[in-house]
Amino acid sequence: MKLMGAPTKIAAIGEQIGADINKTTVCGKYYDAGMVTMLKLVATKVLHDPLDSDKESIEWSQKTTKANDRMNDLYAVLSEKLPADLKPLLQDFDEAYSTKSAYESEDAFISGFIAGFGYLMGEVAYSDELNFYK
Repeated sequence: MKLMGAPTKIAAIGEQIGADINKTTVCGKYYDAGMVTMLKLVATKVLHDPLDSDKESIEWSQKTTKANDRMNDLYAVLSEKLPADLKPLLQDFDEAYSTKSAYESEDAFISGFIAGFGYLMGEVAYSDELNFYK
């Protein structure tokens, strides 16, 4: 996942001070990978341990809530109609699907967190008014 164009920014900065562009490009890639790793850790912490413990980190939309209700209704109907020997298979499927959905939500939250940070860095850190890399 590319964060904010850091390798090219770092290479350009290195070039201004006479550093080898190939070496600074490689350093920029390591910097970028490290930033993404750190932001993933921060995003995971924010997601699973929000600052306001009375509030969920993800606000579910009306369409998500509606889809969840539909899934629950279908599960109940299917569970009633299945023979007893197949109910454990439905429960296993539901558990596996729920786990996959939770992982997808986590991945989407983390990707959005990183994309948001990259956007803010592009708007603020590299702006003419406030350039951290001048």
